[in-house]
Amino acid sequence: MKKIVKKCTLFFVITAMLLSCMMIQMPVLAAESTVPDTIMAKTEVFDYEQVVPKYSNKTKDSYLIFSGASSSEVGRFGEYNYWTKENDYKIQQGLVENNLDKNEDVVLARNRSTPSAKSGKLFQSEESKGIYQMPFKYNSETQLYEYDSAKNNLIANSMTGVMEYAPKTADGFFPLGEGNFWFGLETTLPFVYKNNGVVNNGSDMEFKFSGDDDVWIFVDGKLALDLGGIHNAVSGSINFHTGVITTTGIINSGDKDNTERYSSLADLGFDFSSENHTLKIFYLERGAGKANCKISLNVIQPTNYMVKYYDGALYDGTTNDDTGLIASTVVNTLNGESVYAGDEVKVSDIMIDINDATHALATNDTYYGGFVVDDNFQPKTDPNATATIVTDDDTDIVRVIFIPKPSYTVTYWYAETKDTPESEWKVITQVVTLGDVGDIIKKDDIETNITYKGKEYQNGTITTGDADGVLGTLSPTETLYVSVVYYGEKPDESINLKGAKYAYIFGHEPIINTVTDEDGNAVSREVILNMAMDDAVTREQVSAMLMRMIDQAYQTQNVKYPMTDNIAAYEGTWYARGLAYVAFKGAFDGTEKVDVGPVTRGEVAKLVACGLNLSRTTDTSYTDIEGNQYAPYIKMMAAYGYMKGTSDTTFEPDKIMTRAEFCSLFNNIIGRNEMGLTALDKDGKEYQVTADTYYFSDMKDTTHWAYEICLKATSAYTDDGYVDVETRNANIRNSLDQFDAQIDY
Repeated sequence: MKKIVKKCTLFFVITAMLLSCMMIQMPVLAAESTVPDTIMAKTEVFDYEQVVPKYSNKTKDSYLIFSGASSSEVGRFGEYNYWTKENDYKIQQGLVENNLDKNEDVVLARNRSTPSAKSGKLFQSEESKGIYQMPFKYNSETQLYEYDSAKNNLIANSMTGVMEYAPKTADGFFPLGEGNFWFGLETTLPFVYKNNGVVNNGSDMEFKFSGDDDVWIFVDGKLALDLGGIHNAVSGSINFHTGVITTTGIINSGDKDNTERYSSLADLGFDFSSENHTLKIFYLERGAGKANCKISLNVIQPTNYMVKYYDGALYDGTTNDDTGLIASTVVNTLNGESVYAGDEVKVSDIMIDINDATHALATNDTYYGGFVVDDNFQPKTDPNATATIVTDDDTDIVRVIFIPKPSYTVTYWYAETKDTPESEWKVITQVVTLGDVGDIIKKDDIETNITYKGKEYQNGTITTGDADGVLGTLSPTETLYVSVVYYGEKPDESINLKGAKYAYIFGHEPIINTVTDEDGNAVSREVILNMAMDDAVTREQVSAMLMRMIDQAYQTQNVKYPMTDNIAAYEGTWYARGLAYVAFKGAFDGTEKVDVGPVTRGEVAKLVACGLNLSRTTDTSYTDIEGNQYAPYIKMMAAYGYMKGTSDTTFEPDKIMTRAEFCSLFNNIIGRNEMGLTALDKDGKEYQVTADTYYFSDMKDTTHWAYEICLKATSAYTDDGYVDVETRNANIRNSLDQFDAQIDY
């Protein structure tokens, strides 16, 4: 097979193939959408976590504190530096001057400064982590563009220069990583005022904000919304049609949490006769607690251009159709400055990877990558080539196409006899092999002897038609399919995890106690975990532990399982992938809504039987399972020797299972009960793993029946049978669960 040496050498061949033989696999959609799904705003991100001491050593109340003083320290720090339940929606106005300075920076009022900044001001270059594009997604219900931390987190990606959407976290908004509560954002939104402040759909042009801690909104350099202080989420809005500015929260003594107070754009000196304006948002998170941010807007963007992103496997290469469209964005800046009619945008100015959808293709091994194309859909190879010339009417569009690599797929089947019709063949597995455009695939290239799930299949028959041994030629747009059939070779379809070497349970409720010196530097750390052996095992835990083992044993981490309607509420959680897997296997068929929580012995039998594709069954002596909904699965578990009753005649299918009991069951499935608890230190000397090795604080009773069982369940093992503590402690938990939250222990 030929190898790809340089992507650019294939561009024109690929383009020709795209034009000549693109096969549409989706229905044709309506004409191109005129409403982009995303608009971007220039945002500078500042990090105060490293440069701000935990508390200021100043005694005056003229400093902003980034960890939140307590109410008892009000005389020392000032009430704008602490939070109390009694004043949880208290807005502290007047912390900043009413006008930005000549550099368009916010200025603290009455000589206030931060204890960290050398120059005594906020939002300084030494605290900056870079400038990013912040995405606001279109909400078709409200017809506003929004970012809402209650739905997604945003993570500043220094590689792409974009604040990328990520699963929401329990504590809210963390652009610099979960747990970094001390940060700032400076977001700039140039906008156009016209049509008396009414947008094209007839709605009033608006800007809305809801969030906690200090937020200051400036319009044309003048303070329009003052939401300063450490508080719960308070809100404010600006209506550019009515001119009304609304602030909601406690401002004066006696106010209720939802008190609304009003001002106006006219009082602010807003120039209604001018078209071009700028809105700037200064956001500080300094309360060391939950963080949240919601911004909604439909302000008219200044002159801009649109970039549309397409999946080349679906795109049909026409200008008036959005088949294959995966993302679109409006861009109103060029090298950090506003764009104007006549500006030239170069290929190198176009961001290729802007969100989850583009990132999935940009990092997909089956695609060459994304490329800016010209009007004839040929990739532009010169980074200095013109991508577009900006026009006054904002109709200019740049297209980026993610071009798939060519491949061929071999499907391995079994049939009972050579006379078995194709409709009755059963799939064993599929293998996808990548190649280059124009590669010729011959019968000799196809492997007919394979081993799958421990079973060998020999001398399969290639049933795909050929011409003198040639099966086909690779194209980037049409997959070549080859069939290999084994007659009389029915496989055992159950998933075999025997001999699995990995940890599948990690404990829960981690507590990390960090001891710091007087400068706030960490000097030691104590980690406390609970194995909770006698607690109930839950539906989500069982599902996640199954998924972890299967992913590790079969390298299925990249397989996508759909979030069905009955589990959709759990999307974004650490156990979502586990639930999706067992749902895919049929464990929740017919269930309107899956609840998380304790699970019975009977349902554990079903979850495991479905998850492992068990099919054999046997009669049992359990007299208490007849008529029980889980009886078929209990019989499957018994047939494979995976699960036993509570006595010779009883199974107790409705009894809640404990975490220790599940570990005993699962250790039996994977052959873990025969393993020891001996590890090697860095010098190669043997030592015994204990509960302290993994920081478990609740496993003091070494005589507990499940003490060693649970330690084996939470251990990883080397090929030589030693406990592999380093691998187990490498925090593989989140990558297995495909969960972005960082749990470091």
